[in-house]
Amino acid sequence: MLSNVVTVLHSMSTSVIGFDRLKDEYPLCLDFGSIYSEVLAGNRRAHIDFLLWDGYLFRGSTLCIPRTSLRDFLIWELHAGGLAGHFGKDKTIALVEDRFYWPSLKKDVRRSRFSWPHTCPSK
Repeated sequence: MLSNVVTVLHSMSTSVIGFDRLKDEYPLCLDFGSIYSEVLAGNRRAHIDFLLWDGYLFRGSTLCIPRTSLRDFLIWELHAGGLAGHFGKDKTIALVEDRFYWPSLKKDVRRSRFSWPHTCPSK
């Protein structure tokens, strides 16, 4: 699990400008503020699945993403980025869930600005 955490942090810090500011969003985030504060204070009993690594909040080995525009960016990047992009809704959800966590992840992918079935230009 630790190697996954380190890998996620390294890839995000090298590919997302301003990634380090994510740490500043946790205390203010409606989804993670109380969890972050409790885990930071060492009170993990109620949040056993969460841990802090280098100031970033993880649920297991998935990086917690606060309510920022980064959520939309990650959905887009995993949906259409790279050489094999333009996956459907279910595949996009699976790709996002494999690396990241936020409570409304599935709903956000389904309601994203991409329409499902969506209308990517044919390859």
